Amino acid sequence: DEIFVGQENTSSASIVKSRLFIKKGMVQSTYLGEIPGFMGTSNGQRFLTSLTPDGEKFRIPSKSTNGFIFVRTAEYEFLAIDGIRQEPQANTALVEFSWKYKNITPFGEVSKMEGGRHTGNQIIYDDNTIHKSSITLSKYDDGWRLPAGWSPAPFTKKGN
Repeated sequence: DEIFVGQENTSSASIVKSRLFIKKGMVQSTYLGEIPGFMGTSNGQRFLTSLTPDGEKFRIPSKSTNGFIFVRTAEYEFLAIDGIRQEPQANTALVEFSWKYKNITPFGEVSKMEGGRHTGNQIIYDDNTIHKSSITLSKYDDGWRLPAGWSPAPFTKKGN
């Protein structure tokens, strides 16, 4: 997940999420005032936001850039390969597998607190839900390959 730190112009939806991060002790925020809009209306609010020392524990430094801080929300646990369907003419195979979240951090817990399930692009981190995914592998003369840019690195083996 990502969090913007520094001076932020924000909407009411991100204010709710920020308040939940503050409640968890992961983020600190200072209110800087209203953003003036047309004819005296408000275009939102302005805050100065940063991670607390507890929040810093979950920072992913290699991904953080341009004021956005990436934080660990959970780990993925690989459970099983559920099926493999080969397409010999195309030299591909569709591999279906099961996985779930584990070791959910306070940042991941905030998604549960916001309510709703998989609304829009929102991810609900729930360690009791088993997810089903699939990936298409391509066959080369030296073996099967994952698509460019895809890595199994986030997954841990069951029981680890």
